Amino acid sequence: MPGFEVYESSYPPGSSSSQDGEFLRHSGHEMGSVLSGTLTVEIGFERYELEAGDAITFPSTTPHRIRNPGEAPAVAVWINMP
Repeated sequence: MPGFEVYESSYPPGSSSSQDGEFLRHSGHEMGSVLSGTLTVEIGFERYELEAGDAITFPSTTPHRIRNPGEAPAVAVWINMP
């Protein structure tokens, strides 16, 4: 599919998807799958705790933030679609 991006992200313990911990918003749609560790994904007013093997999808226009609340690194694969 033209225009989509696939990337792997590592989240050290206590880290967030934005440097200042703010929620992000952008065009498109996201899909993610946790490969290892635990991630908290906040989408709008909802919070999801994801562990290895869990996946999530959501519109990127909804304010969102991804955090690693654990004491171990977490790794996830993300797909961003326009």
